[in-house]
Amino acid sequence: MKLPKFLQPKAAGVPVTDGFTFQDVQTFLQSLGLATGDISADKLNSATYFACMDIRCKAISTLPLRVMKLDEDGGSEQDRKHYLSALLKYRPNPYMSIVDFLYAREFMKLEYGNAYVYAHMKRGQVAGLYLLDSTRMTVYVDDAGTIDKNGAVWYFYTDKNGKPYTFRHDQIVHLKNHTKDGIVGTPVKRYLAETIENEQYSSKFINNYWKNGVQGRAILQYTGSKDTQEIEKMRTTWEKVVAGIKNAGRIIPVGLGYEIKEFNPKLVDSQFFELQGLTIRHIANAFGVKMHQLNDLGRSTYNNIESQNRNWLTDTLQHELVQDESESTWKLITQDDIEAGYYLKYDLDSLLRADILTRYQAYEIGVRSGIDTPNEIRGLEGKKGLPGGEKLIVNGAVIPLEQAGAAYNLPEGGETSVKVPSS
Repeated sequence: MKLPKFLQPKAAGVPVTDGFTFQDVQTFLQSLGLATGDISADKLNSATYFACMDIRCKAISTLPLRVMKLDEDGGSEQDRKHYLSALLKYRPNPYMSIVDFLYAREFMKLEYGNAYVYAHMKRGQVAGLYLLDSTRMTVYVDDAGTIDKNGAVWYFYTDKNGKPYTFRHDQIVHLKNHTKDGIVGTPVKRYLAETIENEQYSSKFINNYWKNGVQGRAILQYTGSKDTQEIEKMRTTWEKVVAGIKNAGRIIPVGLGYEIKEFNPKLVDSQFFELQGLTIRHIANAFGVKMHQLNDLGRSTYNNIESQNRNWLTDTLQHELVQDESESTWKLITQDDIEAGYYLKYDLDSLLRADILTRYQAYEIGVRSGIDTPNEIRGLEGKKGLPGGEKLIVNGAVIPLEQAGAAYNLPEGGETSVKVPSS
C-alpha cells in the first residue's frame, strides 16, 4: 500500500496519544521521592472499578444488533436475509461468539479509551470482524488538518510478532470513550486515577487490619535508650507476639520496664466508611452505573428501581449505542445499501422487558390500535406465528376524523343506514 506523503519517512505526520501513561506518572513520583509500590497500576484491582466494567460490558454484549431496512411507507423492519445478519448474530469471526466479541470490544473502549475493529473485506462484502489490541494501535492525523481531506487519518498497528499493518480510516470501526477531539478517546481510569487509588488504599488498610487480628497500632514504652537497629529488632520481636490472626485474643506478657498503649483511631470517628462509600459513588458515576446495580439499595425503593433502569438506558447506554450504530453502519454497510435504506440498530426489547402483566397490557394496546400484528407480538414472546396473524386489527367503530358524522348526512327522503337496536 502506498502511503501518503505525510506518513512517509521524514514526514510531518502527528501521532495522536491520550496523555501520560501510568509508568510516566510513576517515574515522576519516584523522582520526587514518593513511593508508588503499594498500589497496583492495574485499576482492575479495584473491586468497584471491576464491577462497573463488568456491568457496562455485559449490558452491551447481550443486546442484539439488527440489520434494518426502511420501507417506502416510512416504517422499518429487520432484514434477516442480509449477509451481515448471521455475522452480527452468531460469530463476527471464526474465533469469537458475538457476545464475547462485544464484551471484549466494550472492555477495550473503557479500559484504554479506544476500541478498534478491523473489517476484513472480500469481494466488496465484510467477511469478518477482528478486534485489535488497543495498546498496539497508533492513530496518525495529517498535521495540515482533516477538513476536506479523504486520507487525513491513518491507523498503524503492530501485532505481537512485531509485524506492522497500515489501515485506512474506512477499514477500522473506531469506538471512542470520552473523546475530546473526535479522533481518539480517553480511558475512564484517566479521570479516576486518584479516586481508584483511594479505594485501593482503603482496601489494603482493611486487609492489614484483619491480618493483624483486628489489632491497630500500639506504642511500646520502655526505659532507656537504644540505637536504630535495636529499636527495629525490638519492634519485630513484639509484632511476632501481638500481631496476626494467631495472636488475636491471647494474653500479652509484658516485662518489667515496658508498657503498651493502644494507638488506634476508630474507623467510625474518622468517617472511614462514609468516605469509602463516597469513593464507590464517584467510580460508579464515572461509568454511569447506578448504585442499585452495585447492590447498594440505600436510596432505592421497589417503585423507583424500574425508573432507575430506564435512566440507565437513557443516561448511560443510549450514547454508546448510538455511537456504535452510526459508526458501524457507515463502515460495514456499503454506500449503495445505505442509500437503499439499510442501517444497523440495537434491539432494546430485552433491556426494556417489563413484567409479564405490563408486557401483555402493552401488547393489547398495540394490537387493538393497529400498530402491531398478533404474529409480531408472538414473535417478541418467542412463539410461532399463526395463519391470519399477520394482519393488522383495529376496532371497527374507529373511523377517520373527516368521516365523523357522514352517516347522518342523508339526502331528503333518504333512509339512514344507522340501525337503532330495538328495545
